[in-house]
Amino acid sequence: RYCQYYVILLLQEGRFTAVPFWKTQEKDGSEFMDRSMEVEYLESFDKNPPEGSPLRIYVTRLDDFTFLGNYNVVDESSDYGQIWGRFFEKGGYDPIVPYATDKSPVNVWFTDAEGKRVYFQGLFVKDVARVPEGYCQMDFPGGEYLVVTTDWMERNEEAVGEKGNGRCNRYADYAPMPAGYVRDESYVIRLEVERADMPQGSRYEVWVPIRRAGSGA
Repeated sequence: RYCQYYVILLLQEGRFTAVPFWKTQEKDGSEFMDRSMEVEYLESFDKNPPEGSPLRIYVTRLDDFTFLGNYNVVDESSDYGQIWGRFFEKGGYDPIVPYATDKSPVNVWFTDAEGKRVYFQGLFVKDVARVPEGYCQMDFPGGEYLVVTTDWMERNEEAVGEKGNGRCNRYADYAPMPAGYVRDESYVIRLEVERADMPQGSRYEVWVPIRRAGSGA
């Protein structure tokens, strides 16, 4: 079991206020927030949010990570239904799970060396003995992220649907940065994390890479 220290950014009157809290993670991957230090947002982030479901935003740091999954070069004409269909036809997450450090499904969006956009479906892993046939393994540098998510929902169908995935991704497109930070989409563009059927429920998280202003790309 380990603990991580986080800062929630509370939007009040157009300004962010940093509020600290702790997250603990058990060996089985389940997470528990210290509710005594978490805060309720005083203001929702959508113009017309569903009743009782404000967006929650915090800043976190992700260390260097290894990722194993399905590598897809995409453009405006890409058919994501076909991409997901092919992914599950060759085994989906099953060949990756034995090496996973976190079993929550992740999509990594990034720009490759040729300037093409990549949609990478898979899991965070370590100590991969053999890359499964048809899959790709890559190492990514660590960095800081602005995470956009929601309250925990009862059903995962809600979390991956409009109330979760849809709202979080839309807001992430134009989310204001905390003081002293700018977006850093020079390599990784976005992470999407599906927290499905956890003890607290389900939720979708969109991670936007950021860096301190003036630190360079």
